[in-house]
Amino acid sequence: MEAMLATSLIAVAVREGKVDRFIDALAIYPRAVVEGTAIMKRKDYNVFTMPTGLFEPIAVAEWKNESIREATTSAVLMFMLTAVCSNRRDAAEELRARLTNIEGLGPSLEVLFTNISNPSEARDDAVAISASILGRMLTFGFVFDAADAFRATVYLVQLVANHVLGEVTAGPIFNYFADVWRDILANRTFSVRNPAATSTFILAALSQGETNRAKLANLVLASEAAVRARLSDDLRTKIRTLTETKRKALDDVQA
Repeated sequence: MEAMLATSLIAVAVREGKVDRFIDALAIYPRAVVEGTAIMKRKDYNVFTMPTGLFEPIAVAEWKNESIREATTSAVLMFMLTAVCSNRRDAAEELRARLTNIEGLGPSLEVLFTNISNPSEARDDAVAISASILGRMLTFGFVFDAADAFRATVYLVQLVANHVLGEVTAGPIFNYFADVWRDILANRTFSVRNPAATSTFILAALSQGETNRAKLANLVLASEAAVRARLSDDLRTKIRTLTETKRKALDDVQA
């Protein structure tokens, strides 16, 4: 199916940090997401009777469409997070520079790039907050303390939880913050509550989880005791559910 192909193509580009391939796939990926979501919401939805055919590339004027813009914005954020967390900052910067100059597409991403350039606590959704977190990761000299690291992973695990590219991006995010926590526990225990007890749980969590999302979720749950902030019961339950998620066929292709 064209929607699955579009998703697979962009997932490979995200995983490998290939800017050219990502831009090519981005021409149809948002339409695949929007139309695929609409079809699955229909009462008569059946995977075996989904329409087939090629998606038309996004036209210049269509980048303003709210659904197209949302799908595009989150995909670009996933690419940049994956690249930065994989020590490929140059790929993230190249993507941003090139997308900014594409007619129609550049303006639709202005809010995302502003949030990255001007990190702020005053954000109101997972994408905007995650963009601010990415901005801090890109800021020269910024260092996570325990509270910063915990808060960042709480929002990032929510970002990847149900996103079609989430399993691809969750792996590099987990690896990045696993190193962050190792550094905190080795060099900045002053920011950790009861480090003697909590360090054991955090370090143990670094080797737990079947999927990338599960690994990240385990890290979030293990590090909660190391900070003053507390997860709500509802959010803790949702994150714990991710630790029980089994790898699916599409995740195998993407990850």
